[in-house]
Amino acid sequence: MFPLTSATVARGQRAWGRIKATAAEQRQLWKEVGEALLVGKQASNRAPKQTFSEWCDENGFADLAAPRRSDAMWFSENFTVAVKNLPADVTDPVNIRQWHRDQQEATPPTPEVDLSTSPAPRARISIETAKKVNKLASMAECGEGQEQQTAKKYLKKQAEKFGMEPEKLTELAAETDPMLGVGLSKPPLSLYRASTFRRWASRNSPIP
Repeated sequence: MFPLTSATVARGQRAWGRIKATAAEQRQLWKEVGEALLVGKQASNRAPKQTFSEWCDENGFADLAAPRRSDAMWFSENFTVAVKNLPADVTDPVNIRQWHRDQQEATPPTPEVDLSTSPAPRARISIETAKKVNKLASMAECGEGQEQQTAKKYLKKQAEKFGMEPEKLTELAAETDPMLGVGLSKPPLSLYRASTFRRWASRNSPIP
């Protein structure tokens, strides 16, 4: 029979207090156990001559089964997430980990979105830019000789700035400029002269 000393009574009181511990307190205790086991795991990794099991035997965790050790370490590493939305009566790390596994299995996977069927964002240009592109396109189509080649060169450079082919930029400009066709169906004949075209090109290109 144990002597009725104050130390014995104090130990019994602490034990009874822990037995009555709330779920949050018990989870905190398991978190602390897991943290201690993680220290031992790291120590055994640094000391090849001592296994983790041997470390547990020497440090008071011999009666803690290996699966529970593993779950306790997992619990301490994932404590903030692991305790979220837990039922009040689930306090053992083995049961907590299994509860999370069950939740993952019960949650339907997020459906994958087939991006190949989604329309690509439509490119946009300002009306001012569209007018300048239309002028270049008109010269590239109706001009002659060096002037025509120069216009095509300018048009290609502008298309590259928008990451598209000249034909696509021309189509976009045609859709954007509401005044397309008004005075732009054919450039003035004076534009066919190289000096005049260069002055015209310097005013209208490159596009900002």
